[in-house]
Amino acid sequence: MIIDVHGHLLRDPEDLAWIAESELIDKVWLLALPEMPTPYRPGSSEVVFGTDPEVLEVAKAFPDFFLPFGFLDFRNPPGAIRDQREAGMVGLKTIFAERPYDDPSYMAHYEQAEALGMPIMFHLGGLGEIRTRDLGPGLSTRAVNMRPSHLGTIAGNFPDLVCVGAHMGQAWNGEVMECMRCYPNVYFDVSGGDTVLVMRWLLEHMGEPCVTGKIVTGVDSVYGRRRYHEDILEKVQFWESFFKYSGHWFEWKDQAKNILHGNAAAIPFPS
Repeated sequence: MIIDVHGHLLRDPEDLAWIAESELIDKVWLLALPEMPTPYRPGSSEVVFGTDPEVLEVAKAFPDFFLPFGFLDFRNPPGAIRDQREAGMVGLKTIFAERPYDDPSYMAHYEQAEALGMPIMFHLGGLGEIRTRDLGPGLSTRAVNMRPSHLGTIAGNFPDLVCVGAHMGQAWNGEVMECMRCYPNVYFDVSGGDTVLVMRWLLEHMGEPCVTGKIVTGVDSVYGRRRYHEDILEKVQFWESFFKYSGHWFEWKDQAKNILHGNAAAIPFPS
C-alpha cells in the first residue's frame, strides 16, 4: 500500500468508499484548492475542486483514509492558518502565488505553520491551461514564483517546517538535488507534470544517498468519481512497479517501500 501525498477532491464526490477499500492506498493527503473555474477541462461543469470546507467534510467521514490539507492563501493574514488548524486541517497546500514563495511578505505565514506543526505541499512549476485572469486578484500562474529553489530559503529559515515540493520541480528539477542535499526538512513528490521527465531524473539520481529518503509518492488526481479512482489505482500500480523493479538495476530496491509509504509515514502531523 502507498501513501498518496497529492490528491484533490471533486465537488459533490461519489464512490469514496470504493477507493478507500481498494487495499492499494493506505492514506491520501487531500489538498484543498481555492474557488476557481474549471481550467483543467475547459467547458466542463464537473471538474470543480473541493475547497477547505468540502475537504474537511470528506476527511471527517473517512478519518483513517484522508488527511485534510487546507489552502494556504497568502492574501489572508497569518492568523488564518490557526483557524484552519482549529477547524481540523493537519497540513497546508499552496499554489497560485502572486510573489515568489520565498518573498519576505510570506515569512510570517511559514512561521505560523511551523509553530502549529503543519506540513506544506508546494505546487512547483507551470500550470498548463490555467489563466491568471480567471483566478481573481492576488493569485497568479507565473511559474517563476513557484520554483524549487524557493523551498531552500523557507526550509533554512524554518527548520521544523516540513516542505514538500510537488512534481519534482517540473522544468526546474535541476534545483531539486540542492534542496535534498542541504535541507533535511524538504521532500519532493513524483506526481503529475511530465512523468517521463520525472523517471529520467530518478534513474539518473536515485543512487545518490540523499535522494531516496526525500522522495514521496503522489498521483495528483481527483477523488470523487469511479472513473478517476480507476485511473488513480492504475497510476499507483505503475509507481509501485517502477520503484520496485527498476531498483533491481540501480541498487535501491530496498528503498522502494520507503518511497511508496515509509518516507511519508514518517512526516509528523499535529495531533
